[in-house]
Amino acid sequence: MLKKLENNKGITLIALIITIIVLLILAGVTLNTLFGNDSIIAKAREAADAYKNSEKEEQKIFNNINKYINGEEIVEEEEELVETNPNFFTYSDPDQNDEVLITGFTKEAGGGEEAYTNNEETVLKLVIPKQNKAGKNIKGIGDKAFRNRTKLTKLVLQDNIIQLGTSAFSECTGITNLTLPITINEFKYVFNGCTAISKVKLIKGKDGNTEGAEFSIVSSYANYYAYTPWYISKSENIDIEIEAGITKIGSFMFDDCTNLKKIIFPDSITNVGANAFKSCNNAQISASKIKNLTSIGESAFEKCTGIIGKIEINSQITEMGTKWFRGCTGITEVVIPGSVTGFQNSSSCFTGCTGITNITVPATMCNYGNSFSNCKNISKVKLTKGKDGNTESGDFGIVSSYPNYYIYTPWYISETEELDIEIEDGITKIGDYMFNQCTNLKKIVFPDSITNVGANAFKNCNNAQISASKIKNLTSIGESAFEKCTGIIGKIEINSQITEMGTKWFRGCTGITEVVIPGSVTGFQNSSSCFTGCTGITNITVPATMCNYGNSFSNCKNISKVKLTKGKDGNTESGDFGIVSSYPNYYIYTPWYISETEELDIEIEDGITKIGDYMFNQCTNLKKMVFPRSITQIGNNAFKGLKNTNYYYRGSSEEWDQVTGKENIIIPEGNFNYRD
Repeated sequence: MLKKLENNKGITLIALIITIIVLLILAGVTLNTLFGNDSIIAKAREAADAYKNSEKEEQKIFNNINKYINGEEIVEEEEELVETNPNFFTYSDPDQNDEVLITGFTKEAGGGEEAYTNNEETVLKLVIPKQNKAGKNIKGIGDKAFRNRTKLTKLVLQDNIIQLGTSAFSECTGITNLTLPITINEFKYVFNGCTAISKVKLIKGKDGNTEGAEFSIVSSYANYYAYTPWYISKSENIDIEIEAGITKIGSFMFDDCTNLKKIIFPDSITNVGANAFKSCNNAQISASKIKNLTSIGESAFEKCTGIIGKIEINSQITEMGTKWFRGCTGITEVVIPGSVTGFQNSSSCFTGCTGITNITVPATMCNYGNSFSNCKNISKVKLTKGKDGNTESGDFGIVSSYPNYYIYTPWYISETEELDIEIEDGITKIGDYMFNQCTNLKKIVFPDSITNVGANAFKNCNNAQISASKIKNLTSIGESAFEKCTGIIGKIEINSQITEMGTKWFRGCTGITEVVIPGSVTGFQNSSSCFTGCTGITNITVPATMCNYGNSFSNCKNISKVKLTKGKDGNTESGDFGIVSSYPNYYIYTPWYISETEELDIEIEDGITKIGDYMFNQCTNLKKMVFPRSITQIGNNAFKGLKNTNYYYRGSSEEWDQVTGKENIIIPEGNFNYRD
C-alpha cells in the first residue's frame, strides 16, 4: 500500500510539471526559452548549483573555524593530481640506469610564449609524469627545459625527480604554486626570476626518503639557500606545506626567508637543522610542534618571532643548544624537561626572548651561561626534578670559569617586580647561591621535601615570602642561607638533627618573632652571627646546656621571654658562663643579657637540675624567673646584680631549703614565691 502511495506521488509530481510546461507554452513561452542554454530551466539549475556550492563553502568555513578553535591545522583540500600527458615533452637519451630527463615541450605542445597546447589542451598546470611515453623513468629536468614559459601557473615535481638542470624553470614568472621533493637542494639558477611563487608543498623524496636536504654554506655554493625558489620569490606571503611523514628540515633550508608566512608543520618532524628557519621573522610556526623535535641545530629558530605561546622541549634532549630560539619574542612560556642537564657554553639559547613570563626547568641544572640574557619579564619559575629523578639542585657558587654563577639564572635576570618560584614536591636540596641577590623574589612554594638549603641560597632575598614553618624540615643549612630574608615571618623551629648552629643562617631576618632551638644543639659556631640583627625576635627556646653563644644574637634587643630546656641526650645541667680566656665575660653574649626589654621573663623546664655560674649575671631587666622543682644547684654569681626580679619556685619552702648555692641569689623581701 505504501509503495503504491509513493508511486502515486511520483506520478502526481510528473503530472504537475507537465501541466506547468503546457501552461507556459500556452502563455507564449517557447521551448527554447524553457530548455535552451540561456533558458529558465538552465538558470534555475545554475541557481540550484550555486546554492549547493555556497552551502559547501559555508560548511567548509564552519569546519575551519572549529579547527582553529581546537588548535588544529587548517589544510586546504588538494585537487586531484593529474599528470601532464608525457607526449607533450621531449626527452634526453636514456642513461645507464635507463632513466631520462625532460628537455622541453614538443612542437605540438606549442612553440610560442602565449600557450602550450596539444589537441586543444592547454598546459598551465604542469605535473611532471613519472614515466615517458616509452615507459622510461623520468629522473629530472634538463637545462633550460621550460625557460621563459610565463603561462605556467602551477608546477608539480613528483618524488621521482632527483635532478634539476640549470635555468630549468628560469623566468617562469607565472608560477605561483610549486610542489617538489624535500630531498632536492640543487637549485642554482633553476628558478631565477620566478618571483610570484606563493605556495610551496614539500613532499617525500625518492624511495620514500623523509629527510630534507642540507643547504649549508659550502665553497662551491656560498649561501646555498639563496637559490631556493622560496628565497627567490618576491611574494609578500609565502605558504609552506610539509607533507606528513617527513622527519627532517635541512640546515639553512629557509634561512632569511622574511616573506615566509605560514608553515604547515607535521608532527612527524623530529629534526630541524642549523639555521633552518633563522630570521624567518614572519613565519607562523606552531609552538606546539617544538615538543616533537629530538634534534635541533644551532640557530634553528633564531628570530622566529612568529612562534607564539608555550613551547616544550622534548624529553630526549639532554643539552640545550646554541641560539636555538634567540630573539623569539613571541614565546611566552618554556618547559624544559628533567632530561636536560644544562646549556652549551655561551649558548644564547633564549637570549632576547622578552616575551617569556613562565619557565619550567630542572632544579638540578646550574650552567645557564648567557642563555636567558635580556629575558627581563620572567615572573614565574617552576623547578622540577632532574635527570633520572635527581632531587638535588646544583650549586651556583663562585667558580673560576663562571664568577658569580647565580647572575646567569633566569630568575636573577628577571626585572619583574614580583617573581614567584614553585619548587616541585620531592626536591630535597636548594643549591649554594641559587637565589642569591634575587631582590624581586616574592613568593616561594617550598615543599616539605626540602631538607638541605645551601650557602647563600636565599641571601638578600629580602622580599621573598618563605614559610617560617618549613625551616623545621631542614637538616642541613649553609652559611648565610637565609641572611636578610625579611620575608620569613613568625616562629621558626630548628630541626632536631642539627647539632650546631651555623654562620649567619638568619642574620638580619627581622620578620622572625620566635626561635625554638632543640636540645640536640650544643652551641653556635664561633662568630656565627646566626641571628644577628633579628630585631623582631621576642621569644626564644634554647637548651640550658648551651653556653657558647658568641655574637649569634647581637642586636636582638627585643627578646622578652626565654624558655630553657634540657640539652643533648637529656642533659639537665646548665653550662657555666664564667670568665674564660677565649670569651671574657661569657654571659654578656647570652640573648637574655643582650635584650633591652624592660620586663624579661625566664622559664626553666622541669627536669633541669643546675643553673650555671654567671648564667643571669647583671641581667638587670630580668623581671620574672620560674624555677622548676627539679633545681638542686645554683652556680656562683648566677643571679648577681639582680634587684627587681620576682622569683617563682614550683616547689615548697622545705624543698627550696635543699637547693645548694641559693646564697648566690640576693632576694629582696617579698620577691620570692613558693608553690604553697
